[in-house]
Amino acid sequence: MGKINTLVVGQGLAGSVFSFMLYREQISFVVIDPGEASSASLVAAGMFTPISGQRKTIHPLTLQQIPVATNFFREAEALLACRLLHEQPVYQVFASATERDDFAAKMLQGNYAAHAVINGTTPVNVPQEFGGAAISPSGWVDCKKFILQWRRWLEGRNLLVQESFDYSLFDVTPQANKYKDIEFENIVFCEGFRGMHNPFFADQHIVPCKGEVLTVKAPGSHVDYILKRSGIYLVPTGGQGFKAGATYQWGNSSEEPDLTGRATIEATIGKLVTAAYEVTKHESGIRPTTKNREVIIAQHPLRKNMFMFNGLGTKGVLNAPWFAGKLLQQYFKPSFPGENNSAS
Repeated sequence: MGKINTLVVGQGLAGSVFSFMLYREQISFVVIDPGEASSASLVAAGMFTPISGQRKTIHPLTLQQIPVATNFFREAEALLACRLLHEQPVYQVFASATERDDFAAKMLQGNYAAHAVINGTTPVNVPQEFGGAAISPSGWVDCKKFILQWRRWLEGRNLLVQESFDYSLFDVTPQANKYKDIEFENIVFCEGFRGMHNPFFADQHIVPCKGEVLTVKAPGSHVDYILKRSGIYLVPTGGQGFKAGATYQWGNSSEEPDLTGRATIEATIGKLVTAAYEVTKHESGIRPTTKNREVIIAQHPLRKNMFMFNGLGTKGVLNAPWFAGKLLQQYFKPSFPGENNSAS
């Protein structure tokens, strides 16, 4: 293998999006990843919406990120010849009169009315004692399909090394940057929650956050919306299938599915659908989050060609294209023709 520009360590959502951008900009690269099934990116529903969180806020950055993300995943669809992006409104089902009234009050502020309609066209067969609101532009990205299809694309071009990265074999000298037989100019660590064990970025405090997700089959139930109630979502994935989640267990890095988390999700599913349903799969993933919820784009203080791209958190499908573009623009390709927005 000849010398490459960039070695990308990790092929979750962060590593996949960043390496895709390297390909798009014709920057030579290789990805190292062990292909672990427990990656949070392979479990996540990949949902995005302009109004989010318990306080149902609109973050100005989110409104900028949504078109960037939709354009990115449309481009990925064209290259990989598969559907990844599903644009669907979120229907927020109010769990109480207080929640409904608080939301109605927000509709009188700022630009809420541009993104939500209370008690307009409502989904059928969805219990809603206190009504609800349709929120857009919203949708979801099939993260698992994107990662696996991109992985096949990389394998077909000998751009993927399937193994765990061994820090002890990392050789950086004034003359060369080398890992085993791979010689490179730059290295970017995109390791997800396992980045908290990276010895080169011990100052980056990654907090593992475990999430439970259920795959559900509900015969006779057809919903054109992403349903959400009490922080739990129900994403229609086609036919009679849904993805339901997610829980948040901060500081938990256990990769085994949790029955308590499943019970939490099922308690809300029963309030969102009237049809009988069956849980066909129970999965968990560990999100890499940060204490201040800021995405990590870090350059090593001494090794200027070493970077960490991590901490995408719960808004991964929006944060990944946005911040991967910022990383590429600032450090790899100053003339990168991405969106002309200041980094956040």
